[in-house]
Amino acid sequence: MFLNYIVTILKTKWRPPKYFYHFKRGGHLAAINLHVGNNFFSRLDIKNFFGSITASRITRSLKPTFGYVLSR
Repeated sequence: MFLNYIVTILKTKWRPPKYFYHFKRGGHLAAINLHVGNNFFSRLDIKNFFGSITASRITRSLKPTFGYVLSR
């Protein structure tokens, strides 16, 4: 219930920048097409990326909008 509330509020207060292709339909293909003409590429695998995001980092990001209690 709180998650739906937070998502609804965030959608009214924040819009992704135009370069956030992963929020658009077919976005990953559009993003890679920007780089097709480049000479060098890199493939990275960030191990446990989402596991490294801590609750305190999320709380700190949401606190200005929702206050500490709801953000936590």
